[in-house]
Amino acid sequence: MNNHDLPELGWKKIVSQRLWQITEYPFHSEKLLYYETIFTIGNGYLGTRASFEEGFSGDSPATLVHGIFDHAPTMQVPELANAPNWLDIRISVDGTPLYMRTQTTDMLKPPHGVVLGYRRTLHLRRALLRREVLFRAASGATVRLVFERFASLANIHVLCQRVRVIAVDGSPMVEIESGLDADVSNNGVRHWGNIETSASNSRITVSAETLQSKYRLAMASMFRSPTSVRSQSHPLRPTQSTTIRLERDQEAVFDKLTTIYTSRDVQDPLSAALSALDSAAEQGYDALFEAHEAAWADYWRDTGIQIDGDEKSQIALRFTSYHILIAAPRHDDDVSIGAKTLSGFGYKGHVFWDTELFILPPLTLTQPAIARNLLMYRYRRLPGARQKARAAGYEGAMFPWESTDTGEETTPQWSDPQADGTRIRIWTGDSEQHISTDIAYAIMQYWRWTGDDDFLKSYGAEIVLDTAVFWGSRVEEKNGRYELTQQIGPDEYHENIDNSAFTNRMVVWHLQTALNLLDWLRSYAPADAQRLTEMLGLTPDRLAKWSDIIARMYVPFDHEKQRHIQFDGFF
Repeated sequence: MNNHDLPELGWKKIVSQRLWQITEYPFHSEKLLYYETIFTIGNGYLGTRASFEEGFSGDSPATLVHGIFDHAPTMQVPELANAPNWLDIRISVDGTPLYMRTQTTDMLKPPHGVVLGYRRTLHLRRALLRREVLFRAASGATVRLVFERFASLANIHVLCQRVRVIAVDGSPMVEIESGLDADVSNNGVRHWGNIETSASNSRITVSAETLQSKYRLAMASMFRSPTSVRSQSHPLRPTQSTTIRLERDQEAVFDKLTTIYTSRDVQDPLSAALSALDSAAEQGYDALFEAHEAAWADYWRDTGIQIDGDEKSQIALRFTSYHILIAAPRHDDDVSIGAKTLSGFGYKGHVFWDTELFILPPLTLTQPAIARNLLMYRYRRLPGARQKARAAGYEGAMFPWESTDTGEETTPQWSDPQADGTRIRIWTGDSEQHISTDIAYAIMQYWRWTGDDDFLKSYGAEIVLDTAVFWGSRVEEKNGRYELTQQIGPDEYHENIDNSAFTNRMVVWHLQTALNLLDWLRSYAPADAQRLTEMLGLTPDRLAKWSDIIARMYVPFDHEKQRHIQFDGFF
């Protein structure tokens, strides 16, 4: 069939759907971790990597919840703690466990089972991950399995899965076991203690507490089947299971609903999770998905950008927008988006300058309430920024290069051991100081686009002005000008250089912006101007020094070639 054989509207619909989908076909085990990352689902509260429900050798299952950091004694710095695995569903067909094995010695009766067909699709518009598997058991019986999962955007504490099993050949006996697996780690590093589990006829639960930070987390789960369900207790992995025999072409549908709360949300996470599970069960999978899909329709109405004539760019833009949105905290202004979002262990969940310069601008334009939440995260960590400045012998607020829940500097000083056992010194936490201006830049950009005067007066101005105080104490007056030594600019391959053109010029912008902002406050919010002037010590002498720095800051420039150079000696 060619394109012209399809009705015009039908063809347009097919094309439209394709531009909202990322598909993996066939299965390549060497790309397992890659697809686990890009097929991550989330809802701004948590992110869950796209590990298979039944597991696979070398996989990296992870659910990361915003704000749940823990500092293990064997680690240099804290990291987001991998939560219990709620995806856990194990299936056997005539006693043969489902496993993504694609080769066998006998295709008709494979000794360990074999996958005959496979497709996995991330539906960006609906934030739904769907996997289709054609599996043949050792008995020769063949089943088609369809897995779906989503993290509800309508209710961020609800996680949903559906499994459809269709008998294609034979009359297989199918056993399904659903669990909550608390035997989890961050690449071998354990973060959970005081683990408690329970199992009843209708539900299973897991609750635990992070070892150092003492955050508490609880999950409750319910497995629904057309046949009776048995529950089994276990200290780390409570389960619910069922068995069903299917005749040829017969189909069975199984739903798993899971809820999650932490002590950042409520005083009693377990009670909240159980209550939410009862409510979710009353609604059921279909109603929950309908509400989730409607919430995403609202997201895309404000965030979606249509590109005509360039399908690759269209899909790429929707894909990147999706990953920003699934990590963007809608209901929490005390967390931010890390450099790896919530899609894996990279960067340990730490927040860098990437958030303000690369992630925040599109949110400022399309989701300003979320952009405000991200900036409020920085405001709430001003005490940590001030402490860092004091510890280094400076004034004002110097934001950490890497930030977590406390606002303290969490950049490790040394790398993990290399192959030969040596470690590499990491200087960014000491010398990459332009982040304070990056945050100020994002604040001013947000204000200019949104006109959110209340935010600027109550929160944003304090950050902009106190980070300007820092720069006023950080610059060095020498050679008849002001300079900045021992810096790392955006080019992190050149460490501890003097006079980064980017940093020096941004300091000029920052101090001029601070002076302009103070003038604006005096005109439109005099009480706030007075409050901040007294709080931050914005004396006439300090402001005069800012003006002097603006006039005499050295910014490297090659007069012969008439161009700025990254730093002196770069060429």
